Amino acid sequence: MGDLLTRVSLDKSRENFIQVSEAMRKAFGEDVFSHAILHDMLEAPHDVAILDGVRRVQDIVALEPLPQFKLIAIDTEPQLRFERMKKRGEKTGETNMTWSEFQAVENAPTEVTIPEVMARAWRTIPNNGDMDAFVGSIHEMMRDLNISLKG
Repeated sequence: MGDLLTRVSLDKSRENFIQVSEAMRKAFGEDVFSHAILHDMLEAPHDVAILDGVRRVQDIVALEPLPQFKLIAIDTEPQLRFERMKKRGEKTGETNMTWSEFQAVENAPTEVTIPEVMARAWRTIPNNGDMDAFVGSIHEMMRDLNISLKG
């Protein structure tokens, strides 16, 4: 989605992400991104491909039938997500967002469906501690999947 916003010279704001997502889904169907993602994943040159930012079940319906597909939920407390979002400042306006604005964004159409997606996860990894704890959980999951870590 960010690539599309850049291509049409729009700010990468949460509002623009939401509007483009809603317009694409309305015009081409709720599962439009699922099929695009499937194509990208099947064409990926690596054995492991990671898709982040899944917000709706319809975004993974084309992937779920694949035997190697594993949906992993990363769960972080809202206040901590807010603090980390402000530090990253990936989207326009995030560094200046207030807690009440963040809570309002949490009720956007792109956000309210996240719990339904997370409920379908093969595994949920908590991310409320430090980076070492989170990386340890990722390594444990990779071992469970028999995926070796290089480097």
